[in-house]
Amino acid sequence: MAIALIVSAASITSVQGMFSSFKIRGSVDSVRGAWAQARAQAIDEGRPYRFAVIPDSGHYRVAPDDPSHWSGTGGSGDVSGVVIEDSLPAGVAFNVNGSNALSSAGANSLTDPAPSTAGPDAYSYAITFQADGTATADAEVIFRMQNAPSMSLCLRGMTGAVTVKTLPNGSH
Repeated sequence: MAIALIVSAASITSVQGMFSSFKIRGSVDSVRGAWAQARAQAIDEGRPYRFAVIPDSGHYRVAPDDPSHWSGTGGSGDVSGVVIEDSLPAGVAFNVNGSNALSSAGANSLTDPAPSTAGPDAYSYAITFQADGTATADAEVIFRMQNAPSMSLCLRGMTGAVTVKTLPNGSH
């Protein structure tokens, strides 16, 4: 009986680590897709699109880069265009401003506001995709999760090339 308990405890730990790895990789793929859609919409519509996150959460938003979509006041400007508001899987968060702390409940817990209830002005760390397919600057977004190595998604502003890196422990 004791041997069965030891083996099951060891297997649960390794399975949890495997699921954490899948969650963080899925998060990176989700944001990579959002970047591709923002870039494509900017080119198709001939106007800039912005990708932004709520710091130290897993919420992100893509919308045209104009005040009617980002001021939080609704504005009287053009409200047409694609708007995506989504969240990373539970437990995964964007690492903004070098923060390493995760709450004890983890990112995207039940206390986090849903992306649709957070006002547009709650979002920051923006990447703006221009109508010519470029971004205003190079960018890096780091994804973190307890018990999993952090990952980095890097955007080359001039070309739109995206690279993914797994970061060594402690370097996020």
